[in-house]
Amino acid sequence: MLSGIIDGLTGANKHARLKGTVVLMRKNVLDLNDFGATVVDSISEFLGKGVTCQLISSTLVDANNGNRGRVGAEANLEQWLTSLPSLTTGESKFGVTFDWEVEKLGVPGAVVVKNNHAAEFFLKTITLDDVPGRGAVTFVANSWVYPAGKYRYNRVFFSNDTYLPSQMPAALKPYRDDELRNLRGDDQQGPYQEHDRVYRYDVYNDLGEPDGGNPRPILGGSADHPYPRRCRTGRKPTKTDPNSESRLSLVEQIYVPRDERFGHLKMSDFLGYSIKAITQGIIPAVRTYVDTTPGEFDSFQDIINLYEGGIKLPKIQALEDMRKLFPLQLVKDLLPAGGDYLLKLPIPQIIQEDKNAWRTDEEFAREVLAGVNPMVITRLTEFPPKSTLDPSKYGDHTSTITAEHIEKNLEGLTVQQALDGNRLYILDHHDRFMPFLIDVNFGQYPYAGYLPNRPTVSRRRMPEPGSKEYEELERDPERGFIHTITSQIQTIIGISLIEILSKHSSDEVYLGQRDTPEWTSDARALAAFKRFSDALVKIEGKVVGENRDPQLRNRNGPAEFPYMLLYPNTSDHSGAAAGLTAKGIPNSISI
Repeated sequence: MLSGIIDGLTGANKHARLKGTVVLMRKNVLDLNDFGATVVDSISEFLGKGVTCQLISSTLVDANNGNRGRVGAEANLEQWLTSLPSLTTGESKFGVTFDWEVEKLGVPGAVVVKNNHAAEFFLKTITLDDVPGRGAVTFVANSWVYPAGKYRYNRVFFSNDTYLPSQMPAALKPYRDDELRNLRGDDQQGPYQEHDRVYRYDVYNDLGEPDGGNPRPILGGSADHPYPRRCRTGRKPTKTDPNSESRLSLVEQIYVPRDERFGHLKMSDFLGYSIKAITQGIIPAVRTYVDTTPGEFDSFQDIINLYEGGIKLPKIQALEDMRKLFPLQLVKDLLPAGGDYLLKLPIPQIIQEDKNAWRTDEEFAREVLAGVNPMVITRLTEFPPKSTLDPSKYGDHTSTITAEHIEKNLEGLTVQQALDGNRLYILDHHDRFMPFLIDVNFGQYPYAGYLPNRPTVSRRRMPEPGSKEYEELERDPERGFIHTITSQIQTIIGISLIEILSKHSSDEVYLGQRDTPEWTSDARALAAFKRFSDALVKIEGKVVGENRDPQLRNRNGPAEFPYMLLYPNTSDHSGAAAGLTAKGIPNSISI
């Protein structure tokens, strides 16, 4: 004891310990913490178990362990018991102290994490505060760590250093090779469980049911059908065809690596949005079968009644701020927003200011140029129209339209005469937009949530003069149009669905943002990303500025709904764009 005090005073033990911080999120159900798992975890802690971490050297190898990086002693998380779980779905922060002497063990480049609890947890980061000669070292995980008994290997997380494969530290290469083999599933045949971490492609060989007499061709992996591909699940082959994989029942979940599933906040948002959309649609759905024309709208006012009527909630900023401060995300999502009507669908932005503006030619034309599916109106210079896109990348877009198809509508002109007289125009989006996007998902509800503005179905042909439908259209154009487009129950289902798909989650990461600030230690990469983010923020200002320019008629129209679909929302770090905001480009490939 005396020698330890002397060493502490003289600095002899100065670098034998490294202090760090572990940030994780405990398992939860919806957005409530799993108290049952927390109790079991606490008992495990009393029994001497817990969460342990071991540092791995990136600079010094162990000759007795296959020249792998040297491994330090296990260190337990500190204060697991005293860090009580809260009702909110937040992060828990724990201290950790490693017995590690840099002169003997080198600079840490990886860490082994073992979970000896009964439930999994989501590990975000591990940060070493002050490594001699290096400074802070961060290990970015963002991964679910299951109980150690679920794995056949150790969970290893690497520091945020970046390098080419040829520059990989020799001490870390064996660990990197092991990790690659685990992710490929080389030692796991399946069927895979949610804790498995297998990222490997497979062909679509589960579309049919050979055992039931309904085989289907295999898609992918052949000269005729090299694609598509799917994530391997490791399910057993069928009895009658060893090349086909058995299918799951409807109640079973298909394997998706846990780290690729919705996060806890996004799942809470999705469930909340879904429950809210269903409850909002129940009453209108029931009413469809008790009015004089079951299953049909009879007027535009019938459709407006999906959004209005009853109790309108006041739009008071103080109440909205209070709603945002509510601790439970699922409950927060279920609470109606100010300005909406209780138990009604949200009012789409396209009819918020003017319920009839969508019907004007000016607004229709504006949405063609700057709506959910933007197009370009161009003068046709050759016929049939040709695409300039590379067919090997984007497919064959050669037009099959012939002169016979259109000359009957050219008022006696030939196609060539119409071209020479600058009389032919084309609505086109392929060459300009197809390489970049097909649809802007987060604008679907603001524009198409009011179905007459963007009908999904035409149930009847154009009425012929003298027909019953033609007489109805002459007598009551509004009713005739409504009975042509989507039916009442299909409308309610469709609107509810696109409401869910058009909403941003509360933890959305937008283009130009990162969920972890310490995503890399490379100063050049951080500086480049900062320039990219700053450029996007400037674009935000440009979008807002152009929306204010009255001469840019494509930016604002009679509906008074400015074009914000490609507004990056990079500057928003508070989640203000969550829900139906019709703006924000997610840093994601999914809806």
